[in-house]
Amino acid sequence: MSVKHKPMPRSESNLSVKVYENCYALPFRSFKSEDGVNLHGGGLCCEGVWIRESGLFPSSLASYAFDPDEAGYIDEDVVFIGCMSSVWGHAITDCLKHLWWLRTDEYKNRHQGKRLVYWGEKPLEGNFLELIRLAEVEVSRLYHIDRPTRFKSVLVPDISFNYTEGWASQEYTDTIDLIISNCHPRRVDGVDKLFISEHESRRLWGVKSIEKVARSAGYRIYYPGEHSIREQISTFQSASTVLSFESSVGHNTVFCPPRTRIILLRKEDYRNRYQPVINRLREFDATVVDASLSIMNDKRYPYAGPFFVYPHETVCQAIRPSGPASEPFPWKAFKKYIGYNLWGGEDILAHRFVYSEEQARRIARAVSAYRKRQYSRISNLFRFIPLPRSIKDRAIKKLAKHQVRNLF
Repeated sequence: MSVKHKPMPRSESNLSVKVYENCYALPFRSFKSEDGVNLHGGGLCCEGVWIRESGLFPSSLASYAFDPDEAGYIDEDVVFIGCMSSVWGHAITDCLKHLWWLRTDEYKNRHQGKRLVYWGEKPLEGNFLELIRLAEVEVSRLYHIDRPTRFKSVLVPDISFNYTEGWASQEYTDTIDLIISNCHPRRVDGVDKLFISEHESRRLWGVKSIEKVARSAGYRIYYPGEHSIREQISTFQSASTVLSFESSVGHNTVFCPPRTRIILLRKEDYRNRYQPVINRLREFDATVVDASLSIMNDKRYPYAGPFFVYPHETVCQAIRPSGPASEPFPWKAFKKYIGYNLWGGEDILAHRFVYSEEQARRIARAVSAYRKRQYSRISNLFRFIPLPRSIKDRAIKKLAKHQVRNLF
């Protein structure tokens, strides 16, 4: 399905900063919710109330119980710059949304010497630290919260990116453009068509079958995590057509030039609410294609996987309109996907094997194609066996049916 977005209405510059006196900063901590779900929390708490904008994202339920008497105290006024996630997709959306205020005259004239506090699983390093540096943050002022700490006061800038409400302000756009400008991107040859891909893992299966189609259509396969942020941005700025998954890795497209042609492959039957914001923000010519057969996905949390993707006819047509219309179903990867995930506990399996009618039809078509290939293969073998035709036919049918039955 092709999705052409109108330019996103730019909000007026009405963002502000709030001050919280005697505010507690909480570090990253894993905990369980009342229904036993694993969660990760951290952020700010003032007068017993958790400050929602201090979470990773606006809908985050990141608060947890702590003992105020065991918290340390720092007699300083500090600036809160958010949660710095170790997931790259969040790093370029949720983790940049407070930084706009550091470029204002108010901050530069009155607050520039203050510590810049943040929470996250670990201190910033590598590309994550370089990303913040490119946004012209004074990294010498960074202060990672690693234990509950009370500050004299905490200044909290409003967020400039809100995927739950589907908007990003001009301040967020300015942050992205500043990062790109400070990279001084250079032209990279051979990446006019780029596939921003992910390595196969226990969370994602079938990628290699899609990479094969992309490669045959002239796409360069590119894994962002293997390159520096400066190399990434030069590469993204050089591409005119970008293929990616509609997930965290797809958020890298925010560094592509405006109005770039984007093809997004959906890994599960759910809507990633970040990517449409980016698509409108950069005025992309975007096409979204469902590449999913993720029948082992936990339906309570469809964004968490495990995912299975494959190049069915619609995917092939989107990637290479003038090439072959189909590819063999990647049975080997699918069997591994099913087999690995069957080892999960009963509490996990209870929420799997719930798939849509379209997914059921895809499985049926794939099984039918597999049966035909096995029948043809076995028929060729029996050509040289001197048996009556009727016996040959019965034997071929039985062997082909056996192959299908033992597929898994």
